[in-house]
Amino acid sequence: MQVSPNIITVACFFVQHSPIFGQAASSQTVARLSLRINARVSAKPALVGALTRIQSGFLWRTDGVAMDVETVMKVPLAPDQETCHPLPLAATRSFMTDFAALIQGYHRFRVNGWENQRKRWAELSQGQAPKLMVIACSDSRVDPSSVFDTSPGEMFVARNVANLVPPFEADGGRHGVSAALEFAVTQLEVPEIVVLGHGGCGGIAAALTRRFDGCAPGEGGFIAHWIDLLDEARDKVLHEHGPEATAVLEREGIKVSLANLRTFPCIRKREKAGLLKLHGALFAIDDGILHVLDEATGAFSPA
Repeated sequence: MQVSPNIITVACFFVQHSPIFGQAASSQTVARLSLRINARVSAKPALVGALTRIQSGFLWRTDGVAMDVETVMKVPLAPDQETCHPLPLAATRSFMTDFAALIQGYHRFRVNGWENQRKRWAELSQGQAPKLMVIACSDSRVDPSSVFDTSPGEMFVARNVANLVPPFEADGGRHGVSAALEFAVTQLEVPEIVVLGHGGCGGIAAALTRRFDGCAPGEGGFIAHWIDLLDEARDKVLHEHGPEATAVLEREGIKVSLANLRTFPCIRKREKAGLLKLHGALFAIDDGILHVLDEATGAFSPA
């Protein structure tokens, strides 16, 4: 008898977020727990009921019966079951979808993150001194803190559609990216700035196809006007590579943002004085590889 997908889903979520296993339990651990639940259900069919909630170190079924996770992990497996493979991320997708789930995450953070690093948070309460700024895409799949495995206080981050930097403009408009740059460079005096792009970027794809051209503001017009920062690069890429050149434009977009960074006087001045370094990088979601730009050659290479 095989356990229902609902049990596997809850098991995956539980292991990845339970204080018993820490904040970042590996997918191997998740897989091993799921196999043991399978084995336990096979031995006791009454446990087939789907698990629906998580509380105090237990997996709870719809009938209110609790299963201690450590007990589940002791269930013996056949030799051929000991070799397991990571479960797909989609198995936990349905749990982090609303504000209530975020509040649950906050309570886990209070126990596992804040409480365990009280000294660090006490230091951060006095101010920030990040060593670099990261300009990244707003895409939910590419969190700079996850990609670079950093802790709070280490990076000053600005995120927007397609990780773009506009050129310096003193036109009286409200420039969010420019304000973030100005704060990071002139107030925090960060010594490095990284433009982080990523594979499969929807903003870059929209720039390539111009799918929002002609749309009214609020219906795609804001997006269209933002990504037209890439029009010149888009035309060049289309001419050289054809309409299937999204990956090329993702890299060119990073170069455009680096060039636009250098239109800011405060950045030019500090870079010329050796006080500021600029970097470009692209994270490939499909294989997890970070590609770093060599500005001298224009090529991206695995880090």
